[in-house]
Amino acid sequence: MLHKTVPHTYTRNGVFYFARRVPRAVHGACTKRKIIFSLKTRDPIVAANRVKKLIAKLDDHWFTLRLATDPDLGGHLGIHPAANTPVQPAVTTAAKHDAKQVKAPVAPKMTKAVETYLRLKGRDRTKTFHRGVERDVQHFITVSGDKLIHEYQKVDV
Repeated sequence: MLHKTVPHTYTRNGVFYFARRVPRAVHGACTKRKIIFSLKTRDPIVAANRVKKLIAKLDDHWFTLRLATDPDLGGHLGIHPAANTPVQPAVTTAAKHDAKQVKAPVAPKMTKAVETYLRLKGRDRTKTFHRGVERDVQHFITVSGDKLIHEYQKVDV
């Protein structure tokens, strides 16, 4: 059967369903341990295309959640793992309180972010993958500079 070649799917009454386990590293931020839903198609080619996009989005989402809770970064990205949204630091004003002001989290520089990316995503990857990432980022840093990752703008790319 052709549907066996589409990863993370199974069929029910000829309709493709997506099914993927949530990684342990992000269990704290997710309410479910497994994601299952209909792809609303009977066509294996359409199902394969949808799954490919879903996997990329999920991997990016889970990577962001991992970065937010990574001890090496110390939560420097300012991302709340449960909501996956930037945490707005609570800054008090003199009118409200005379309490201490909370400093905004500092994002890592591009070089540190790439090291973390390679450590998390580069496991079980070839040397060529690592070399390619390092080469591309080095070129990017040469052109745009080694800034904090939140300081890059579209013109830098």
